[in-house]
Amino acid sequence: MKNSKSKKKSKIMPTTAKFSYNSHVSSSMVTINDALEADEYKTVDVTGKIMNKKDQIQLVFKNNKQLRKVDCLITDQTASIKVTLWEDAINAVRSGKTYIFANLKVRVFDDVKFLNTNPSTTIVETDDIFKDINLVPDELNDTIAAEGRCVGFILKIAKSCIVCNNT
Repeated sequence: MKNSKSKKKSKIMPTTAKFSYNSHVSSSMVTINDALEADEYKTVDVTGKIMNKKDQIQLVFKNNKQLRKVDCLITDQTASIKVTLWEDAINAVRSGKTYIFANLKVRVFDDVKFLNTNPSTTIVETDDIFKDINLVPDELNDTIAAEGRCVGFILKIAKSCIVCNNT
């Protein structure tokens, strides 16, 4: 029978890997059209022009904390998409300017994809490379507001039990 405590020695030596760095592989920079086709929760980087940033800040309560959010529409030569800006990202962008957004999350709400900022999102203003963009894409139709006056309503009152809620 052999000795169960055989002595094996490993030797660790420093080395370097010989390969060329390919920034295209390491970057998650995509067009807005590619972001629309990406899987939910994927992290993407996009460059886009702010076409429409809403002025009204929405307050959202999450985990007993009040958060601020604003929606905006960004576009490039391929498509347009809604971006939800949270907290500090709200004041980092202005309508009509072009930005590089890094670390946005692809999200879906009501079967509509959008991009969401998070604490690791970085936003950097860049030169306007989108001079020939259609300023009235189909997606802007969602942001057109209509004003009107309510001329009547129907109010139906029914008594219900406070225990079982039956009418």
